[in-house]
This record gives sequence, structure tokens and C-alpha cells, in this order.
Amino acid sequence: MRNDLLLEGRGLRRSFPSGRRRRLVEALRGVDIQVRAGEVVALLGPNGSGKTTLLHCLLGILPPQAGEAFLMGAPPGTGDGLRRTGFLPEEDPPWGNLKGREILEFTARLHGFPARAARERARLLLAELGLEEAGERKFRGYSKGMARRLGLASALVHDPDLLVLDEPTAGLDPLGSAKVLEKLLRLKAGNKGILLASHVFREVEALADRVVVLSEGKVAASGPTGEVLADPGTWEFQVEGLDREGKERLLRLANELGRVVRSGPALRGLDQVLRRYAREESRT
Repeated sequence: MRNDLLLEGRGLRRSFPSGRRRRLVEALRGVDIQVRAGEVVALLGPNGSGKTTLLHCLLGILPPQAGEAFLMGAPPGTGDGLRRTGFLPEEDPPWGNLKGREILEFTARLHGFPARAARERARLLLAELGLEEAGERKFRGYSKGMARRLGLASALVHDPDLLVLDEPTAGLDPLGSAKVLEKLLRLKAGNKGILLASHVFREVEALADRVVVLSEGKVAASGPTGEVLADPGTWEFQVEGLDREGKERLLRLANELGRVVRSGPALRGLDQVLRRYAREESRT
């Protein structure tokens, strides 16, 4: 295993009993995945495709029934791997009446920070994620977006080498999303590895070096972001400075070479990408 390989799954399988008859449903069917230092890998797929189950198997929260997982070169659940990993789960913990600052200080103390260093680390992360004013508010009064940002701050308290994020911008407004994306881009530039499950196309496009698409527990597609998210057979051009006559000439030429189905600003949606790979998976 290369020393920059932070996280790896090989042939991971996991089933769960479902329904009254407890019929086994395969959540993961032989999934392979890798995350290296300095790269962001996005995990895409519709609800029920196995994204959260995969994250849990990779971190040792849930043991796979077949296959192997490695965290920092060792089986997940070992001390060094856990110390160097930050995890943001899909569901926010029930912190209740604790204040945001108190939560971060408590988390820092769990990671071995002295009291003064824990207070400073909490202050810094609250500022970076736009939560300065919310630091003295009780968690039970947080909006969904504020809770996600605080969860990310908790995952970052100990400056981990690897971040595993399950829907990190769910419920965030545009300003909150921008804060999170800015922070994640800085972490990537600092040689951190990031694995994120997301439904937000803009987030994936802005952050991810590689994309893994899950469909019904299998890897339907994997590769560089631009290749996986591309629509085969369709090309987009961004042209500046065209007047009305120039646009008409360009459209005429395009129609001579192919068939223009839409003109105007480029529009792409993550739902279209997911539907495409779901169709391809159904044919195999």
C-alpha cells in the first residue's frame, strides 16, 4: 500500500434483513474505493444506494461481511487510524442544551487538548465556519445548517489527515455552503484527504478530483470528475462577445453539424447523472 493511501476498501459486501420475512437485502455488493492524501473523492448515488453503509464499513463502525477495509494502512477501528480521521455523520448528535463552544471544547479535550488550547481551537473553528455568534447558543436552538457546520468543526478539531463527510452541506443556505466549500478547498490544498457523500452537484464539481457512483450497492461508475459527470455525445461551448447575428450564425452551423436541442446557459443536474448510471446498471 502506498504511503499516501489513507483509506481503501476492497470487495466490500454487507447485507441487512428487511421486512417481516427478514429477507436479506444487499446494501453493498463488492465495492472497491480508495482515497489518497490531497484528493477529494465524491460518493454519489440515490437514496438506498449504499453510500452511508459504505462509509460505516470503511470506518469500522459497521463490519463488512466480506472484503477488506484499511484506514491508514491498518484495519479500521485501530487507534492511529481513528486519531487521524475526522467523521461527520449524516445525523447530528443530540447535544441538547450544550452550547456550540462547549461542544467543540469538549471534543478537543477528548482528543487530548489542554483546557486553554481547547478553548482557542474552538474559537478558531467557530470563526472559520461563520458560527462566532452561535458559539454561546444552545445546540437545541441551532438550525439544520448551523448544526452541520458545527458538526464539521467537531470533525476538524484534532486536525485530521482524512475527513469522511456524509452530506456536509445538507440544510445549509448559500452563505453557509460557501463557508464549508471554502474550508474544504483549503484542507485539500493542505494535503488532506476527503471522502464525501453528497447530492449537491455544485459541491461535487467544485471539490472532487474523482467520483464514485453507487447504484444498488455496486460501483456503477468511477473515475475523474469531468469524465464521470460528462454527458457522452453532448458538447458545451462558452462563447463571449457574440452579438445577435453571431449567435444566429453559430446556431446555423451547429445545426448543420448535429442537432441543437437547447441553446442558452449551460444547465446540468446531478439527478440527470444519477439517472444515467442507474439506467446503465439496470442493463448489466
